[in-house]
Amino acid sequence: ITSSAKVELLLDDDALESVRGPLIALQNLMREVFAPAIKTLPGIQDADKMEIDGEDTAVLISRSMQQSRFLRSSNDAKGYLSSDLTDIAKLVEERNVHSLYRLLSRTVQLLQLLGLLRRAQDMLALPEVEWGLLHGLTCSQLVTSRE
Repeated sequence: ITSSAKVELLLDDDALESVRGPLIALQNLMREVFAPAIKTLPGIQDADKMEIDGEDTAVLISRSMQQSRFLRSSNDAKGYLSSDLTDIAKLVEERNVHSLYRLLSRTVQLLQLLGLLRRAQDMLALPEVEWGLLHGLTCSQLVTSRE
């Protein structure tokens, strides 16, 4: 015999929208201001393009973080020309913007999904939403990957 646990949702539709609205506004602003960094993963040539959510993306972003750490070490950076350092810094910044936009987009999608599941819960024609499957998961776990 199985019994379902009672789940109380703390965010109603209005609360979800009050959180989601500003995030969508930020997402739209980022699309306008940072379009080149958002449309593709910065530093990837057309021949090397990959799916945005592909498994190699995390590695490349990690490399940009390593480059950033390398630039902070003044002894290691002495052999680079100023223009090289500027180009690397710009690439690192664009990748960080790209990563932030992806995180923001996934968060907006999660809030939309929660709203849809909440509405589906009230529809008698649909099976009951199994909220217990989400028990113990954080927002971070739902919108990021392990890499």
